[in-house]
Amino acid sequence: MSTDDSFLLEMSRKIDGQELRLYQRDVQELREQYEKAKKCELEANQMLSIEKTRNKTQEREIERRHLEDARLTANGVKWQLKENEIKSMTETEIIHYRAQVSGLEAKLKRLTRSHGKGDQRSQGSTPRKEKALEGYVAELNTRNQASKRTEDRQQVDGLHERIGSLTATKDALQERIDALQSEKSELETELRHFRPTRKLRYADEDRASLKSRINSLKDELTNSEGTTPAIKREHTKLETENKILKEELTTKSTDDSKAKEFEKTLEILKKDKESLTNQNTELQHQTEFFKNSLSDTQKKLADCQRVVNENEDCEKARTQQLSTELDNSRSKMDSMRKAFWSWMLSATN
Repeated sequence: MSTDDSFLLEMSRKIDGQELRLYQRDVQELREQYEKAKKCELEANQMLSIEKTRNKTQEREIERRHLEDARLTANGVKWQLKENEIKSMTETEIIHYRAQVSGLEAKLKRLTRSHGKGDQRSQGSTPRKEKALEGYVAELNTRNQASKRTEDRQQVDGLHERIGSLTATKDALQERIDALQSEKSELETELRHFRPTRKLRYADEDRASLKSRINSLKDELTNSEGTTPAIKREHTKLETENKILKEELTTKSTDDSKAKEFEKTLEILKKDKESLTNQNTELQHQTEFFKNSLSDTQKKLADCQRVVNENEDCEKARTQQLSTELDNSRSKMDSMRKAFWSWMLSATN
């Protein structure tokens, strides 16, 4: 075997090994990117599932509150009704109420002083005054109940508007996540049918064909070396040398032709490698776009959850404040009633 053949074979092995390592590295990078994309999709699905669960829980809680409010309103025992009844009583009405009580007290004192013997008539007028006072209180409660019903309707309408807004936000987020999942599916389809895989197969076939030709050449050289002793026995030394020279010239010409074909094949492989690099870059850009879109969706989901939490905190604080005010108002009302009836009993006696 000549030095040119050995050099060509060694060069072929080195180039084959290097090209194979490059393509294996590219394929490994594509697999890693695909795994990362699958992981991002799994995280997005988990976040979507969590958000759906939270939305369903909030919807059930809102429905439960609506049913409870409707039941309490129908039974006439809703605690917010009494709370707003007491809060709707203005300071002016309380002062007016106290003035009426003071007027009744002064009138009773005048009647007592001027009519010492008219106790029965005074006692007969006291129930009428009590009935008039009770009628005034009943009328005031009726007005407060009508005002409370109006406020309840306004609160229910506002709650429905807020539910509609949250539902619209949830639908928009769902559409965005569906779009991202569709883009992810397209990326997976592209990855499964990626063209460089086909080109790599063709390159492998070309290299295999080239190796087959080189092996064929080696067999020819071996056969030539095997037949040389027989030729030496049948022909003279000069004829043998001339034939060997001709064979070497023919082999050299064949090697030059195969070297040119090898260079062409190498050039094709380089072009395929450049195409693979470009498509890999495009895939990286698409993956980065998907990651950015997923990040934006996660931020929107976080903002939505933050708004829901703030609304819940505000509702809890407001409920606690109203409950405290209601307890204080009830306590004051009970004290006023006790004082009033004590005064009425003392005045009657």
